[in-house]
Formats: sequence, structure tokens, C-alpha cells
Amino acid sequence: MTRKLEIWVESAGAWRDLKLNAAGEPVYVSNGAQVGAGMRITRVSDAAPPPPPDPEPAPDPFPYTFPSEMEFSVMASGTIDAVVNRLIPFPFPQAGVFPRMYDMTVGGTVYTFATGDQGAQVFTSGIYTVSIGFWGFVQVLYDAADAAQLPANGASTTILTITQFRIADSVTGVVSAQKGPLVLKITGNTLSIDTTPPTIISVSPSGTGVTAGTPITITASEAVQAGAGNFTIHDVVAGTTLETIAAAAAEYVGNQITVTPTLPQAEATQYAIRWAAGVFTDTSPQTNDVAAETGNTWVWTTSSAPVSTGIWYDDVFVHHDGTGVGPRVASTPVATWASGQSGVSVSGTQVTITGGGKTITGVDFGGLKVVNSGANNIFEDCIGVVSTNGQGGNGRQWSIGGSNPIVRYCRITNPNRLSGVVMLAFHDASGTATEHNNDLRDWAGQDPLKGPNAGVVLVSRDSLFKGCHLTSGAHIDTIDFRLSEPGSSVRGALIIGDKTATSVTPGSGTGFNNAVRQAPSDFGGAGGAGLIVEQSIMVGHDDAGAQSFFLSIGDGGKAGNVFYDVLVDLRQHPNLLHTSARIDDWYVRPFDYAASLAAGQVVGIGAPIPYPNLAGQPAQVPATMAAPVISAAPGAIAWAANARPLNMRSLITRYDLRWSTDGTNWTTVQDVSRTAGNIPVTAASNYRIQFRAVNGIGAGAWSASSNQINVAAPSGTHRIMVLYGQSEIEHILLADDAAAPPKPTLSASNKVKFVYHDPRVGDPRPLISKWLTTSDGSLSSSMIAFANTLMSIGGPSDTWEIGWITYTGMGWSTYFNDGSPKFPFSTGAAIKAAMSGLPTLQYQSWLSANRNLDTAYARAFENLWLGKDNGTPISAPHNVKSKSGGTSFTVNHLAPEQFSPATAIPVLGQHKFDIRQDNDSYDTPTGGGAGTDYTSANIHGCRQAVDTFFAGANVGPSLRGMELSSFLIGYPSGTGWTDAHPGRKSADGGRRFAGHIAYAMCEGLGLVTAQPGITSVTWADAKVTISAAAGAITNVFAARSESQLNPATFPHYTQAMGFYINGQPAQRAELVGGNIELYYGDGTQKFINTDTIMFLPGGAGASLKYPEDMQNAVWKGVPCVNIGVPGDGLMNLRPMINFNALFPNTLSNTVR
Repeated sequence: MTRKLEIWVESAGAWRDLKLNAAGEPVYVSNGAQVGAGMRITRVSDAAPPPPPDPEPAPDPFPYTFPSEMEFSVMASGTIDAVVNRLIPFPFPQAGVFPRMYDMTVGGTVYTFATGDQGAQVFTSGIYTVSIGFWGFVQVLYDAADAAQLPANGASTTILTITQFRIADSVTGVVSAQKGPLVLKITGNTLSIDTTPPTIISVSPSGTGVTAGTPITITASEAVQAGAGNFTIHDVVAGTTLETIAAAAAEYVGNQITVTPTLPQAEATQYAIRWAAGVFTDTSPQTNDVAAETGNTWVWTTSSAPVSTGIWYDDVFVHHDGTGVGPRVASTPVATWASGQSGVSVSGTQVTITGGGKTITGVDFGGLKVVNSGANNIFEDCIGVVSTNGQGGNGRQWSIGGSNPIVRYCRITNPNRLSGVVMLAFHDASGTATEHNNDLRDWAGQDPLKGPNAGVVLVSRDSLFKGCHLTSGAHIDTIDFRLSEPGSSVRGALIIGDKTATSVTPGSGTGFNNAVRQAPSDFGGAGGAGLIVEQSIMVGHDDAGAQSFFLSIGDGGKAGNVFYDVLVDLRQHPNLLHTSARIDDWYVRPFDYAASLAAGQVVGIGAPIPYPNLAGQPAQVPATMAAPVISAAPGAIAWAANARPLNMRSLITRYDLRWSTDGTNWTTVQDVSRTAGNIPVTAASNYRIQFRAVNGIGAGAWSASSNQINVAAPSGTHRIMVLYGQSEIEHILLADDAAAPPKPTLSASNKVKFVYHDPRVGDPRPLISKWLTTSDGSLSSSMIAFANTLMSIGGPSDTWEIGWITYTGMGWSTYFNDGSPKFPFSTGAAIKAAMSGLPTLQYQSWLSANRNLDTAYARAFENLWLGKDNGTPISAPHNVKSKSGGTSFTVNHLAPEQFSPATAIPVLGQHKFDIRQDNDSYDTPTGGGAGTDYTSANIHGCRQAVDTFFAGANVGPSLRGMELSSFLIGYPSGTGWTDAHPGRKSADGGRRFAGHIAYAMCEGLGLVTAQPGITSVTWADAKVTISAAAGAITNVFAARSESQLNPATFPHYTQAMGFYINGQPAQRAELVGGNIELYYGDGTQKFINTDTIMFLPGGAGASLKYPEDMQNAVWKGVPCVNIGVPGDGLMNLRPMINFNALFPNTLSNTVR
């Protein structure tokens, strides 16, 4: 029993426990005071029993010992990382246990992790934000602006202390004992933080003639990602925003951003792309923002109307600074020239020339009036200067009469702006008066060029008229036709009404006209009918005092006047056309003269200007065309160029012809070439044709009949095929790039017919059906290469007809579902209707747009193209399945609705999709992550599906098409590379691709040697030997006697590009004796029995480094065999992603 000693404390009136202090003295237990007076020991009593010992704790269900520290490091880039950033290790050391965070104590506060939301606990510690997740992930972040507060290199600091924490089993809910403490530390580093924002290397498109709606590719100085804000497409001419596109709506691949317009763009209009600051950023941890673009730095001009050449105005505009006009030789004093000349006299300030047949070259007539009456005289490279005021409005500095005078490359100026003087007058001429390439400047109070009297034709072309001195009340016309005969013309004129220093002050009012006029006072005379102004640029006066009308030709009773393909910038002119004038052939567009001066070429071309006087002179159907002239070829009628008729104030949209064998029954063919062309006929007979033009009002009358010819029946085979595709196929139809090499020559005319919706103009695209001819300058190099390949394969009398069902970005989910208002399913029916018969081949190439189908690609192909699902017929509407079995998209149409399901349908295969970023492997971008653009795994899955499908029983009439890889993608852009399409700036790009596509279609018809493939593989420890039965394996480098790729540049550079071993690019593949010898690594190690091989997986491009692999022409290193493909004979080996299934690994060794 335990006893205790107590003492009575009188002052307290209570018993108190006693104990001994350190000195052995008795003290109160209650307060430690020493025992003293007034205290006495009175009793000894029993003490209370001690409490029982604490029970032993229950065993910890998770006895794992957690570390006491978690170390984070600042990387050189400024990011914070850790070797292990999980508080709970994974996998957890206890088998079958999947723990989560239960609770934790930080700073005396307990934080619980809720099962329902699985959210993180977030703590702020100085500059750091620490997140601890439901599953134990720990992340440390900081604001880049606080980088200076990071620990020094090698120094560590504590950022958070977890006093204790518990975990729980995520399945059973069992909770652990308390763990901890855990200290989170961070160690500093020497920083190399990226603070440089991305800059712009290039933007395409640029220049003129750009197809409306072309996607815009921005190439940045580094890899980028979407930021915040918008891109805008700005109409430079109107000064307005056409379209706003959110940052997230653009496509970001490596250092390229693709912005795709969705709103229609006007033809011949200059647009600029702009963007907000931060609309995209670099991919550094600091996410540096791109600077804003708010000006017109990156501009392009959409293509002109199809009636325009798209070239003439650049040739005319170069005259604005005197280029191409005025004297080409040094001048001779008039006295020197006149000495000894017969029929020439110089008297005072006048030179009189009565002699004829003279070529007067390089004479300086400055200050002299020139009066010519001699016949057939030519004035060239001469100088004239106005020296005296005119009198009675008839002052003429050069009065050029006589029959058939010519004035060319002369310069006449008026430096003192003397008034009332016509610089160059043909009043007294007869026959035809011609002037061209002249430079006439600073006219004042009269016209710089005045036409002749009645009975004379005036021809003016390629001349510059610049600078008009306004005087109050004067009526000045730049070119006055006067009484010129019908057929008189002005072509290539550049008229610029710049004011002079002494021009009339604004608002004083003049009769200035500054363009072309056949004065109203002359309307009753012989002039004012059949006058032609074409392909000219006219800029109004820049003085607000300029008044009156810009153009005044003809009147309501004078027909046949032409003002066609003219660019105008009215500037200060209030009116374009005189109210009493009449034009029967009208095509006028505005442009921006100031912007053109700044750009050095014509820019800012706007949409066509409607005829201003439609109320008084309504638009009508086009005038009747002239009778065509035709000739015969076996099985075809060919016609020569036919003159364009007057459009009667509404633009012509197409030309039709009709043919007949009896003059009574006619067959109409719509949308044919006016300039030259042909149509096939099936039976021998006598034929004649007629033409008509169609405009916005309707169809004009049919022309008179052509001459009658006898056409023999065709002797060769006429083959009809259809080619489906998106942008890479459609680009064959686009015009050549300005930097492209010269076009090849079309082998023969009237052998190949194309039927297509023209991608060179905006939507809705006109349908074109034409036979290709050598005289057709609109043919692209790729179109010619495609046609030449067909003609070289077919017989000399064979003909070909190709229907192109193509649209940029088009895929199955849109085409078969009427998903695109620009290119619905009905467009295929329009192509079919325009063709002369049903196709025997439908070649389809749409893998890129449908790559998300992955391994479900082949099943979708069978659904849509064969109208079956696993061999069972189906009908629309139909749900196309994804690879997971869900609905990927729904379609309302199937291909058999338009073409027979029995028609052969080859699947072109992937053809080549090159990378647009660095990759470690065919499906792995450098640095990890997903989304490898066109080399992504889902394209690989599509190809796997195709392999499986064509090995099965449900292929029906479909054929395994070619898989093309031996051509160039894109083109150089500064120090980089741009464009994901076959390059149109090189013969190795679009032309080579087009030729290979044509060859592939002929393979589908069984006309040519099939694509070579790997047919023999010999496995050995030291190397794998690969052969092709089609012939010796080579590559383009070897065929062209060029140096092979240097493996010292990059490890994947080999003589046989595109091989992969165990999913990694081969580092040694050699061409030896017509075979490929493939080694493991550098050849010092052996193959073993588990090794796998693939050839050209993913996008089949063989490239891994961007842009270096494009710049070094890696495509030339792809293995090929010479099978006689037109051109260099080469075709790449068919890619083989199921290599080991066809050629199993036969090795037994297991040691490298």
C-alpha cells in the first residue's frame, strides 16, 4: 500500500501534501513553499492508486516509413521539379493497397481530403504556391516575376513543414497512423530563364493572286501555344475588320500557327492579318507573349476575277516612276538633227516637218512647237517642253498630222505649267494615229493627248500621264478621243492626277476630268461609238478643287464603247461616269493608289464596281459572239480563240457551245474555254458549233454557226476516272507559285480533260470542264505533269477524262453529310453530270482529314464507299463508328448514291505527311507529350486498319492503292520551312507528286507496274538483308549522283531512310548490291529474337528533325526502285508497318 504524509495548514484551513525539495526540505506540494510556523504534522494517510499504463497502440495498417524530407530543385529554365514528386509512392510497397491522402496538419491546422471532390490542398509560402493532391502529388509553383527571390545556386530553403499526416486505403477506407513530420525543401540553381517572346519569321500567303479563304500560316521563331485574345483579318481597302478568330480556334504545331478564315473574302482585295498581344505565347514556363500586330505588316491580295490576267496591272504600274516610258537614248540638239534633213525647217520656236517616211530618233525639241504633216513618220525617244501659252484653246505643242503617224518613247513636259496647251495632238492626222510608251507630265488648262478628226483611228498604249495643273474654270481631259473612229483604243495607260504647287486652291471649282473623254459636245459627230479603254490604271486628282466626271465617252445613242478591266482610285472626284455617257462593256475595280506606291506594286484591289448608270441603261445579256472557227481531230472538234463579246454591263460568268450534225438538233456543252479548246465526239460525222456568253442577266444569243468539218471516229480508248481529295490533291489545280521554275510543256493538246470546281476563285466555285491544250496559259505545272504522265502511259490515240472532287480540309464527316455549305455532297453529282460517262475508277485520298478514326478508318471506308458494314449492305443515314465502338459521326449519304458500288475504288493510302516539329520517333515529339501533327499515332492506326481490311474478305471492288513518299513537302521560309503540302516552288514537290498520283491511278486500272514492295527478308544476328523482287533498291540521291545523307549530321541519317527497330529510328541502313542491309544500332551489337522492324510508320515521311530534314532533302533518301515511272523512273518502296507479321523474326539468340 502506498502512504503519504500530509500537513495541516492553519492559514488555509486544509490538509496539504508534503514532499521533499532538491535540498531535502519538506515543501508544500501545492506551491513549493517551505514548511514553517503555523504548520504541524497531524496524520499519515493512504495515497490514491496510480493510473493504469496507456494501452499499447493498434498496429499501423500502413507500416511504410515515409521520408522526412521531399527535395525540389530549381531547373536552369526556372521551372521547379523533383526526382520524386509524390508524397505517397506509386506503386505503394504493400501489394493490393492503393492509398490516398486522408488528412494533414500544417501550422497547427488539420486539413482533410474529401473523397467526393478529390481536390488538392493549396498553401502559400513566400513566393511559392504548394499544391498537395488527393493522391499525394506535390507541385510547387511561383510567379516568374519573383525569380530573383529563388535560392542561390546550391542553397536550400524550407518552403513547407507538414507536422503530421495520415493516409487511407482508397478501397476499404482504413486510415493509417500519424506519419511525419515531412519537410518540403527547394534547392536553387543558376538560371537561364527564357524571357524572349516569340517573333514572326514569316506569314503566308503573301503577294497577289491568292485564293480567297486560303488558310494563313504564321511561322514563329520558336515553338508556340495558344494564348488569350483574337486574331483579326482586316480589309486594308475598306479599313474594316472582316473577321475575328479566337486564339483557341487556331491550330498550333511546333512553331507554326494556322488561322483558317471562315467568312467569304472579296476578289482582288488586299487583306492583312493582325493579332492582340499574347494571342499566342512560347512554350517556356514563363509563357512569353507575342507582341501585338496592329498594322498592315502581313498582307496579301486575293485573286482577281477570272476574266483578268492578274498580271497586266503590275506591268502598267511600273510606269509610275518613269520606268518603261520616255527616251531610251541620249538626246541630240534639234539643230544638229535638222541640218541636212529634207522636208524639215526650223523657224523661231517652231519645227515644221513635211517630209515623209522618217524615223526621228532622240531629238531634243525642248521649247519648240512641232508641226508634222509628213506621211508615215515615226517620232521616238524625243524630248518636248511646253514653252508658250496656247491661244484660243487650240495651242498644240506637238501637232502630229500626216498619215499613220507614230510617237513612241518620247517625253513632253510643262515645267512652268503654261496653260491652254495640248501636249500631243493628232487633230490633222489621217489613217491610224499611234502613240505608246510616252511620258507626258504637268499639263495645264488643256489635254496632254487629243485624238484626231473623224475618219481616223487612235491607238494609245503603255503611256504615263502624270501631274495636272488645275486652273479655275478650265476643263481638262487626260485623253480626249475627240472624233476618233470606232475601234480606237487606249490600253495600258497609267493616268495619275497629282496636283502641282500652283494648282487651283480647293473648292474653287474646275471642269477637271483626269481620265478619258469623248466630249459631250462631240456626241453628235462621228465619235463616241466603239471606243475601247482596256487594262489601264486611272488615278483621280488629289486636289479637292477637282470636279466633274471621271469618264465621259459616248451617249445614249452611241453603242459599243468598252471600259473593261480598268483600275481606278477616284481620290477627289465625286463621280465616275458622266450621266449622258454609255458603256456597253464594263469591268472596273477600285484600288488603293497610296498603298500601291508604298508597296511598289498594285495592292488594295476591290470588288468590281457596278455600272453607275444602270437606271438609265440597264444591264442586258451579253452581245452575240462571232461565229467560231473549228478544225477536226480524230474523235474531237477543236476551235480557235473567239473574241470576247460585249458584256452589256454585267460580267460574263461562262461560255457555252453547242454542236450539231444537221443544223437542227443541237447538244449543249456548258462552261468551255473561249480562247481555245476541244470536245470529244463519239461518232464520225459532219459537225458545226455555235458559241454564246452568259452573264448575271442570262445567256446571250447563239452565234452564227462555224464552218462545217468532218470528224473521224475516235480510234483510241477513252478512260474516265474520278479523284477525291482535300488540299494536297486540290493544290494540283492551283496556279504556280511565283517562285516556281518554268512550266513543263504539255505533251499534246486535246488528250486529257479535267472536270472540276475551280479552286482559284471564291465560293461558290464555278464548274470547269475543259480539254487541256498547249495554248492554255492557265494550266499549272502540276496539271501538266499529271496529264503528261497519263499520256505517256496510254496509247497515242487514247484520251483521258478526270473528275476532281476536291476541297481544302474536306473529309468524310462533312462531304457525306452535306456538312459544308461550300462543298456539299451535291457537288459530286455536278461533277458526274458534267462528265461524258461513268468512271471506271474512283481514287480516294482523304486520310488526313479522317485520321481521328484511327483503327476504325477501314470500317468507315467500307461503310461510306462500298455501302456495307462487315459485308452487310447498309443505307443512309448511317452512324459511322469510332474505334471505341461509339458514334464518331453521322452521314446522310453514301458514295453508291452517285457512282456504282461496283466501280473500282483504290485507297491511295497515307501518302507522305512530314513532321512540323522535332520528333524522337515517328509518334513521339521531342520532349515527350502527344499530338505529333501529321506523324501522330492515329495515322499509324488508320494504316493498320487498311492493312487488316485488305487482308480480309470484304474488300469488294476496292483496291489497295499506292502509298507515296518520294516527293518534297513545303518550301524554305527564311531560315525555316513552311507549308504541309507538296511544294509548288520546286519541280520535286507538286509536279512530282502530281505525276505520281497519275501513275497511281493508272496502277489502279492495271496499266502499269505495281508499286514495288519488300518481298524478301533474311534475318541474321549481324544484319537483316531486305530485297525487292521489282528490282534493285536505290534512292533519289543515288539516281541523281548526289551525296548521300551524312550520319554525322543526325543519327537517323542513313542510305535507306525510314526504318525503325523496336520503335526507334534505325542508325545504320545501307544500300548494298541492290539490297538494304539493316544493322542494330551502329552495327556493333546483334539482333535478338524479340526485335521488331517497321518501314515508314506514322506519316511515312522518314523525317525527325524540323526543319533540318526538309532542308537536307531527307525524302531523297527513301528507298526506291526504278519501275519506269514517267520522269526519273523511281517509285518508293511501299511502307510496311506490319513488317514482322509478313517477315517474322527467325532468330533464336537472346543476347546482344
